[in-house]
Amino acid sequence: MAKGIVQFIREKLGAAPDALDSSVLAQAMEEALGEVSSLDSEILAREQRLGRDSIESPDGGEAAGRELQELRSKRDRLTAKCESLGPEIANATEREMIAELEAQCDIAEEKKQKCEEAVRALSVAIDAVIPAAKLVFATQRDFVEAAGDRNASNWGLYRNLSEDFCDLIAVEAYLRSEVNAPPRLREMEHGTYGRQLYERLNIERFMASLRGCAQAMRSQVQDRRERGKPRPSSKAA
Repeated sequence: MAKGIVQFIREKLGAAPDALDSSVLAQAMEEALGEVSSLDSEILAREQRLGRDSIESPDGGEAAGRELQELRSKRDRLTAKCESLGPEIANATEREMIAELEAQCDIAEEKKQKCEEAVRALSVAIDAVIPAAKLVFATQRDFVEAAGDRNASNWGLYRNLSEDFCDLIAVEAYLRSEVNAPPRLREMEHGTYGRQLYERLNIERFMASLRGCAQAMRSQVQDRRERGKPRPSSKAA
C-alpha cells in the first residue's frame, strides 16, 4: 500500500501523529469489518422482503433489486478492502518491529562504547596496580619470614599472599562499591574458613593483622622480660 494511501487513511480516521501505521490500518480494518457485518444484516433483511415487494409492485420490486445489488457491491468492495489491509497490517507491523530493533541496537551500541571506555580505563588502572601489588607481595613475604610462620599464621598472614590477591581485589572492590557480592564472595561468607578468608581479604583488616602481629610479638618479648626479672627475697633482713 502506497504511503499516500496510508496518510489518507490516517487523516480520515483523525489518527494522532505518533500513532503507528499498523494501529491505524488495524482501526481502518476494524471499521470496515463492522460495515460488512451491518451490510450482511441489511442484505439478509432486503432479500427476505424482495419477493413480497415484487408481488406488491413490479416497479417497487425492480427498485428493491437494484438497491440490493448496490448493497452487495458495496459489501464486496469493503471485503476486498479488508483482504488488502491484512497483508499491509502485517508489513507495517514488521517495519515497526525492525525500526524498534534498530533503535535498540543504537542504544546498545552507545552503551557498548561507554563500557569499552570504562574497561580501557580499568585496564590502565590495573597496569598501575601491578607494580604496587608486587611490592606488597614482596614486603609481606619478608614480614612473615621476619615474624615467623607461627606468629604470622595466628593473624591470618601467610607467605603467599599472591595466591589470594585476586580475591583480595574482588573483596576490596565489593566493599568500596554499591553492588551485590558475586557468587564466589557470597560462598566465602559461609563456613568458618570461608568467613576467616573473607574477613582477612580486605586492605583494612590486612593492615590491622600486620600491626596486631607485630604488637603481639612485642608483647611476648615484654612478657618474657617480666618473667625473667629477679624476684625480691622473701627472707627477713
